[in-house]
Amino acid sequence: MNRCILHVGMPKTGTSSIQESLFFGLDDPRFEYVTAGQYSSLRLLQLLGSEEGIPDYLEGAQGRDPAYLAKHRQLTRRQFEHRLAPARRSGRQLILSGECCWRMSRSELSRLKTILEQGGYSVQVMAYLRP
Repeated sequence: MNRCILHVGMPKTGTSSIQESLFFGLDDPRFEYVTAGQYSSLRLLQLLGSEEGIPDYLEGAQGRDPAYLAKHRQLTRRQFEHRLAPARRSGRQLILSGECCWRMSRSELSRLKTILEQGGYSVQVMAYLRP
């Protein structure tokens, strides 16, 4: 099973700098930094982990039609799964990074872990703590 490093960025721990470095500067073929087109995996993680309701941390979702969000969540998951397959075949380790993870519920984190495990990845959590 391949490994997925899940960086759970807490506030004021350099998360944005880490994400920008990964997005613009990761040049190691053993790793793939997965995002939804932005330098952070935040939006991707929010949609993959969120349940039927709209979590309060899902930025930009307030006021959206629940049916729209459900379709968007489904599309995001299909796109993510499509991206996992070639990375898994090549043996690349995934890196995901999002500020939302430390605020996600146990069930949301469990859902995210299940999606990654079904995609052939074990999950290793990495967090920076600030004294």
